[in-house]
Amino acid sequence: MISIILPVYNNEKTLKVVLNSLIININKKDELIIINDASTDTSNQIIKSFIKKYDRHNIKLIINKKRSGISNSLNKGIEKATREYIARIDGDDINIRNRFEYQLNILKKNKQIDLLSCAKIDYKKIEDINYSNKLIDKNSNYEVKRISKYKLAYKNLIVHPSVIYKAEIIKNFKYSLKYCGKCEDYFLWLKLISAGVNIYSCSTPVIYYFNQCLNIKKVKLQIIYSIKARISFIDIRNPLFSLFLLIGSIRDMMRFAKIQISKNNEI
Repeated sequence: MISIILPVYNNEKTLKVVLNSLIININKKDELIIINDASTDTSNQIIKSFIKKYDRHNIKLIINKKRSGISNSLNKGIEKATREYIARIDGDDINIRNRFEYQLNILKKNKQIDLLSCAKIDYKKIEDINYSNKLIDKNSNYEVKRISKYKLAYKNLIVHPSVIYKAEIIKNFKYSLKYCGKCEDYFLWLKLISAGVNIYSCSTPVIYYFNQCLNIKKVKLQIIYSIKARISFIDIRNPLFSLFLLIGSIRDMMRFAKIQISKNNEI
């Protein structure tokens, strides 16, 4: 029913917990596609030990001989996926129990949804998580809202590792290598919504999201590429959408300036 795509790069500190959170959420109808992007730590040994232990499950391992980035890894995973739906997770994000059953239940009851993004719970240290007792009732009430292209043009509202999308749609698109590691997800969302893909959000958290303190250089780079991504979609034939793309870009420029000023004040 679901192909779960898990890109891995040097995630030895969190990978065992992530894999354990996956195995309790999948069944024999699902497939797990792991792409090891030339990790230099013990990630590959952890993955192989996991596959050996759960050899009755449908687990595929793709090993990149040279590091090629998350965009390339995700594209490989999407190409290999054979199920009706594709779900995402990263090597440092933990699934809450019943995540996939819950998301499938929403998709089956709302056939118009092409891509579903759910909420997240941030964590900074894996020791701080009491995830063992956390459970999503797959039949619990939920509220889904369609994300308009104008709101998405202004701000990225999608939690990348929480998404699940229809395979027949996502296979027609690819993650950009140009924006790899910077805002490859946001660029794809803008491409999808510009093509008329129906994107929805749900307020129920389905993952624990590793919210590490990124270095200023990386944050600034992500902001710059988010602005570039928006600018690439500006089109005079879509004036209102273009306006929101421009407003979102100005917002990010102001964020960039605040970071720069703060950095200069520390010197």
